[in-house]
Amino acid sequence: PGLALWAPSAAGLDWLAALHGFSWLRDLRVAGGEAARETARQLVTDWIARHPRWRRLPWRPDVLAARLAAWIASADVILPGAEPAFEHAFLTSLTRQGRHLLRLGGGGLSGARRLTVLKGQVFAAAVLFGGGRRLRRTLARLERELERQVLSDGGHIERSPAQQFSVLRDLVDIRSVLGAGGHTVPHALQRAIDRMAPMLRFFRHGDGGLALFND
Repeated sequence: PGLALWAPSAAGLDWLAALHGFSWLRDLRVAGGEAARETARQLVTDWIARHPRWRRLPWRPDVLAARLAAWIASADVILPGAEPAFEHAFLTSLTRQGRHLLRLGGGGLSGARRLTVLKGQVFAAAVLFGGGRRLRRTLARLERELERQVLSDGGHIERSPAQQFSVLRDLVDIRSVLGAGGHTVPHALQRAIDRMAPMLRFFRHGDGGLALFND
């Protein structure tokens, strides 16, 4: 891969944020096989080599958080069969990114993007740093944010079907990583998931697609 992959001239900011967030690693997981593993390793290796220091968009709090969560969630696909040098570079970069993310607090963001930051911080605290005080503090912030953002009817405060889906997926991912690590899932998190799921179904059309309004 070349530099043009990470900064294509015609791409908008949202597209670039999704690219550097690595959520598309899910697609390589679905593809399966050694070719998909090798492609994922090549792309991660290239990103690490080209972004060793802070840059505005790749290290933006929500983009950083999305990438960190995606790398951790895909580690079981990427690491098997990898060379020791890749594994070392991958874990070193993950730890560095995780430390930086945990120092950011809310990252100056609000709404769904703030919840994305908290998701990445939960992943970092639970997986990279073993839980403990860092995880407890992060989960306390998450609970406060859920109070503000998940309304009594189960809708997300932004009233966007797309954001409803995105936030619910983030919360389910948080629950999964906590459960996998043997950490207690906060009642507030489970309540938010239970309330948001029926509202997401409400936003679906008969063909399964989401209604399109509010971004």
